[in-house]
Amino acid sequence: MGASLPPKEANLFKLIVKSYETKQYKKGLKAADAILKKFPDHGDREYREAIKCYRNALRIDPDNIEILRDLSLLQAQMRDLTGFVDTRQQLLHLKPNHCMNWIGFAVAHHLNSNGAKAVEILEAFEGTLEDDYPPDNERCEHGEMLLY
Repeated sequence: MGASLPPKEANLFKLIVKSYETKQYKKGLKAADAILKKFPDHGDREYREAIKCYRNALRIDPDNIEILRDLSLLQAQMRDLTGFVDTRQQLLHLKPNHCMNWIGFAVAHHLNSNGAKAVEILEAFEGTLEDDYPPDNERCEHGEMLLY
């Protein structure tokens, strides 16, 4: 782990976390830029350690959608494809009515060299749709899914 930040920057880091949790991303990004301007090497890039931290956070709050989503992105980046599949499955289980969870689960299987399972998942998703789906404002996205 990297060295501790001085008090001013440590407070900025707390602001980053608070901004993230309250979805004030611009404010958090501004604070992060201020820290990285003074300490450009402070981002430790210890992704394996970050994955462990996300998993520990899930022990406390196993159904936290934001933690699961962030963990899945980190797993994909680190090529932990088995973990990526498991995490995307958890997200789908928690929010089966969200199209992106179905697609994310299918993509996870595709990246994990299981294209047949990816197609099966997308076909299962199509089976859940109503006859008048997609609405006019989602036709483009639906067409892209079908193309995929």
